[in-house]
Amino acid sequence: MIKKIYKIINDIAFLLILAGGISLFIYSFFILNLNKVTEGKLVNNVVMRFEAPTEFKVDKPFWWLTKGENKFLIRNDSDERYKGNLHIFLEGNPCKNKTTMLFDSKNFQKSVDIIQTRESITTFTMPFVVDPFSILGINATAVINEDCILNNGDIRNLAAKIVDYKFE
Repeated sequence: MIKKIYKIINDIAFLLILAGGISLFIYSFFILNLNKVTEGKLVNNVVMRFEAPTEFKVDKPFWWLTKGENKFLIRNDSDERYKGNLHIFLEGNPCKNKTTMLFDSKNFQKSVDIIQTRESITTFTMPFVVDPFSILGINATAVINEDCILNNGDIRNLAAKIVDYKFE
């Protein structure tokens, strides 16, 4: 009797582990990789997540960075260490205020001045390393010389906009 109960428990545990693995595969492959409009781009089991909500302009996602501290994460869901470069493409705020972004992570710090013309994109590259099954936190502190709060009911103090990013 005890052997039967033990076998049933083992079978249930196996099915739960299998279901969890299938769920992670479906999430990683189908939702993140095949859906072109997501918060994260899956590259070699590495994905980026933003604290700011995803917004869209003509079906292209973007993320506003606001005055003060902004956070995002690079998550490695692989059993291998990932070393690469993160390229971030930034636009200025709609008020065209002078903005300086201070990027800071575990082993990296850099200050980036945002170009404030309508069509200009400021590109910033950050080398990074994420250990297996780990998360790397990145702080992006926005310093602006004057507030940029729109008259449309949005109370955020806009500093810069991430219009794209890629892992290399």
